[in-house]
Amino acid sequence: MTRDRAFQPILRLVALALVSSGFAVGLATAPPAAAAEDPCAVEVAAYDAALGERIEADGRAQAALNDAVQAGAHAMEAQLKEAEALTNVTLTAGYVEDARAALVPFERAITGAKHHVRLAKAKLVKAKAVKARTKTAKVKKAARVKRATKALVKARSAQARATKAAAGPRRVLAGNVAQASAYKVAYARLAAERKVADQASALADAALAAARADQNLYLGAYFAADAALTQCRTMHPV
Repeated sequence: MTRDRAFQPILRLVALALVSSGFAVGLATAPPAAAAEDPCAVEVAAYDAALGERIEADGRAQAALNDAVQAGAHAMEAQLKEAEALTNVTLTAGYVEDARAALVPFERAITGAKHHVRLAKAKLVKAKAVKARTKTAKVKKAARVKRATKALVKARSAQARATKAAAGPRRVLAGNVAQASAYKVAYARLAAERKVADQASALADAALAAARADQNLYLGAYFAADAALTQCRTMHPV
């Protein structure tokens, strides 16, 4: 009995220690108090969403602007090329007309030479067709044939010289015509490319206008969300 009484203070200390330890563990493992909810959570979410959409709309507008600038540059370049090709067509058309005008005297000389050849041939045929029965007549006929033959040779030589003289101007004309034809083909191709470039530029401008309208729409939504959040923070300061 005396022995139990002696151990009672020790048992009380142990029990007190166990109770204190359990209480501390309970405090450590107890769930924390629920954080206070943000009264502007809806406005914050709406602001974040509006900001993200505005950034995306700004990106789309910038991309559309870059495309429109690039398409406009291509269209301008195509217009310059077309204008240059048209200038070449006009110039070469003038060169062709000048070459044709320069060739006219040579062509006339060739025509005249051919006419003289025809006349000389006719005289030779006529001289050969004369019937000569007497010796005197035969001598006269031979002289006429000789003169007609000589005139024909001379006329053919003149025709050859005229043809040779016209060779240079003819080459110039042929070269100008070929060049003019090439420039016409190039102009037609560049005109078609310019038309395509103009259409692409118009489409890019339309896309830019749509992107800017979309940008303004999301910008307005962003300002509205920002105003709503500002008003909520004024009413519920953090």
